[in-house]
Amino acid sequence: MASYRELLKGVKSRIRETDVRQLDASRNGAQQPVVIDVREQDEVEQGIIPGAIHIPRGFLESRVEQYVPDYDTPIVAYCASGNRSAFAAETLQQMGFQRSKSATAGTC
Repeated sequence: MASYRELLKGVKSRIRETDVRQLDASRNGAQQPVVIDVREQDEVEQGIIPGAIHIPRGFLESRVEQYVPDYDTPIVAYCASGNRSAFAAETLQQMGFQRSKSATAGTC
């Protein structure tokens, strides 16, 4: 049975990540990514990236298509440490959102 750290390492090997500079640059580009905050409500109350959509990690699969109906839309998921967003990015890829990324720790 895999530990959390082993699962996370595997996920991070299968997803793409972005940092704050890349995220800022992509938000000024032609096809801006949808930024999804996967943190819990109490964390969001401390602040959120302007324009981000809040979908807690536990609700991502059931709510993302409501906000992002086009599977070709670039998506960047973020959280506090970059771990929940990594799992979120992998889930989004499994759902067909092939242009999904995770924001690295310290991005937000």
